[in-house]
Amino acid sequence: MALLLSMATTAMAQTVVIPNGLTGEARQYYPDAVMGNAQAQLVMGYCYKTGEGAPMDHNQAAYWYRKAAEQGDAMGMYNLGVCYEEGVGTPQDDVQAAYWFEKSAQEGDKFAQCSIGNYYFFGKGVKLDYKKAFKWFEKAAKQDFAPAQRCLGMCYDEGKGTKKNSKKAVEWYRKAAEQGDAEAQFNLGVSYLEGEGVSKNQTEAISWLRRAAQQGDVDAQNTLRELGSNW
Repeated sequence: MALLLSMATTAMAQTVVIPNGLTGEARQYYPDAVMGNAQAQLVMGYCYKTGEGAPMDHNQAAYWYRKAAEQGDAMGMYNLGVCYEEGVGTPQDDVQAAYWFEKSAQEGDKFAQCSIGNYYFFGKGVKLDYKKAFKWFEKAAKQDFAPAQRCLGMCYDEGKGTKKNSKKAVEWYRKAAEQGDAEAQFNLGVSYLEGEGVSKNQTEAISWLRRAAQQGDVDAQNTLRELGSNW
């Protein structure tokens, strides 16, 4: 029976008419996307959004991301959330963006966890809730996602969603900074400069500030100027 079903699916896929203009992976995955394969739908969403292998078409990108999202695919839900966040292929809608980010976050997607964390932190599309923001940042941070590690450090630094703890703030800033996150490098540099959560050390401060400045972080550049140091 399984073999018969497989043969039937293959036959149906072969009858799918592939639109003009599709090449490479877009052409390869289109039949499976039409047949309901969520991973293939993700590929089609990406191809239409970026113009790789398909004419750039944000409406089609959102269409395919929605198809994957409605099957419960975490990455599809996240990408659909991004479409709503940016107003790409769909009207800009922070409430819908937050809805899809949170659904994806619940499935463990670290990008979505960090995104919905930011939405709760700033009250964007949802009611402001620092505790929920902290919860989602922590989940993504524990997956070694640098932006979430920096945001978690910020929560500890400012005492939002958790008790203020400068040492933990520095711990998470460092994790993100070591992965090259410019904002975290700036925050870590300031921590060394002010002796917050770590012993004062201007040499170490300047080292981290320079790394951030070299990535174009304006705050780091200005701080170095005030210290009479270049980058």
